Amino acid sequence: VKADDFGCYHGNMKIVKSSCYPLKSDVIKDKQMISWMNELIKSNLIFIYIADDGKQYLKLTKWEKHQQRRANTPKFPLPKSSDINGNQLQANVPVIENENVIDNDIRESINEDAVFALSEFSNVKLTETERSKLYERFGVSATDEAIEQFGGWMKGNGKTKKDHYATLINWIKRNQQPEKKDVFEEARKILEAENGNK
Repeated sequence: VKADDFGCYHGNMKIVKSSCYPLKSDVIKDKQMISWMNELIKSNLIFIYIADDGKQYLKLTKWEKHQQRRANTPKFPLPKSSDINGNQLQANVPVIENENVIDNDIRESINEDAVFALSEFSNVKLTETERSKLYERFGVSATDEAIEQFGGWMKGNGKTKKDHYATLINWIKRNQQPEKKDVFEEARKILEAENGNK
């Protein structure tokens, strides 16, 4: 076992492939390894995260349940946030060769039905298909901003919604609507200004 006592290990696909298949790393294709790792993510056996150092790591989700921790400090950076069960379900970082970059070949290997946990708090859950639809409909910037706002709202209020995709559509639409002015408040300000000038 290569993982540390906290169940963490390098998340870079090439490192995982050479660790798991040292004598077959030239035979096993990168795309196949990416597919296998994405299956592990989909099955909630691992999740991938980007640490503060900008590198990709993985965490075995059931590690603490089956292993005894001997070391007091981890060898690899720990993920930032956790869900109620102590397992961060961050799959917004698909298994990729170059951190923070998803090229077309890799994107094709991502299971479209896999649920990704997005936002700073990893609490906004969308499939890759849903996220792509939001990007197409509203743009990347507006979608990412809404995901962060929605994630912050849920974290701050201790609430969640059943259908995050539908909620985000409404959230983005609401963000795009011009702010409605209170007509009576505007009229009061005008009258006060006029009375103050007399």
